[in-house]
Amino acid sequence: MKHVGFCGGSSFFELGSPSDMVRFFDVLHHLSRNERERNLLERLYKKYVNLDEIGETQLVIQELKSLSHESFLMEFSKYFESIEWCFQSAKAFYEDWNIYQAVKIIITDMPYCVSDIDRPKEEYDVLTSDDMPFWLR
Repeated sequence: MKHVGFCGGSSFFELGSPSDMVRFFDVLHHLSRNERERNLLERLYKKYVNLDEIGETQLVIQELKSLSHESFLMEFSKYFESIEWCFQSAKAFYEDWNIYQAVKIIITDMPYCVSDIDRPKEEYDVLTSDDMPFWLR
């Protein structure tokens, strides 16, 4: 069975199955309050978080977490903790090395993990709204 998780900066976390990640984002999308929040969530879901949007995306995740039902928070607590850690790691890595290691969803199984972490941003950038994210393929 394939496993997925978040990565960013020098960190990555294996969290669960692709279907669990889909469910996590389905709930966040349902809780989102406007088109901007939905666009930021969709970008994280399908591609990666842009450096200039990392703070805004982080804030959206935190706000949607505060709107979430307690049972969802309990079930997906490690998702919220991991994405927060990846946001912090990506910011710190950029501050220390002036290199942005994007926050994104990856396949965490070897050997796919290595290629997903190193996948060029250009490959993500050509994805259209009709394309599946790499981690779901």
